[in-house]
Amino acid sequence: MMRVIIRHEDIRNARTHGLLVPVDGQICILGGTVAAKALKASLPKEDRQELWDYLERDVKKLCPMEHGEARVIPGDGNWEWLVVVAAVPHHSNDAIFSKAQFSSILKRSTVNGIKASLAHDLESITMTVIADSYRLPTEIAIRSMMEGLYECRKEDISVEWCILDREKFDLAIEVFQQRYLPYVTA
Repeated sequence: MMRVIIRHEDIRNARTHGLLVPVDGQICILGGTVAAKALKASLPKEDRQELWDYLERDVKKLCPMEHGEARVIPGDGNWEWLVVVAAVPHHSNDAIFSKAQFSSILKRSTVNGIKASLAHDLESITMTVIADSYRLPTEIAIRSMMEGLYECRKEDISVEWCILDREKFDLAIEVFQQRYLPYVTA
């Protein structure tokens, strides 16, 4: 049975086997997401840029990834493994994604990230709220990810969902209570 821990805490403090890292699957760069920033900050200062460059190259090799696809690669710093999910749709001249499409991709990314983690025998992963700062309203992002977690609720994995912003944290608790998905807080 999945164990979900919703933490009102900076993701940099999380210690799990894997880190869920969202990317645009068409370009596969680590970018400036909260997860990517936490990963970089967890690298030893003296080797940070060199290790970061290696990780960026490894992520870039995954390109292209279908929307919602997930792959696991070796990590560094606080996380032994990176669960790279194509959770950020690629807007181009011929494809603009609606909120509903983006929400579906986000849910599928969460499900596939968990399944990929299990396929690599990871016992625990850390994640943040994905895409709410620039693409989706926070409530839709949280509900989409929670629906992905709900779909995987019978899997044997621990998920630490780190949400630093108090309002987002409270909203996540409210959404979990509405869906009756068991969780603990930390």
